[in-house]
Amino acid sequence: MVKEIDQGGGQGWAVRADAADAEQVWASVAGAVERSGRLDILVNNAGVGVLGPFEGISLEDVDRVLRTNVRGPFLAAQAAAAHLGEGGRYITGASIAVDGGFAV
Repeated sequence: MVKEIDQGGGQGWAVRADAADAEQVWASVAGAVERSGRLDILVNNAGVGVLGPFEGISLEDVDRVLRTNVRGPFLAAQAAAAHLGEGGRYITGASIAVDGGFAV
């Protein structure tokens, strides 16, 4: 994706971060602001699910899903809030495309 952005005349860069890790989320937002000088949009697009029999889902599995799918977008939105100016946007995507399993 970065390659296509660059080829189209923009400036793209990739950041790898764990959406469930507060420090990584905050550092990613801060890095984007530092690199570009501003923040116009935040796109939350990370999610995990756990498939399998309901009785086999562990509390650790549930905690991981909640950290990534709920806490992660909250942390990113909170980190971005101070940098989004007038007209700034938050976009959060989610999927419930689970077949034959359990998702929180």
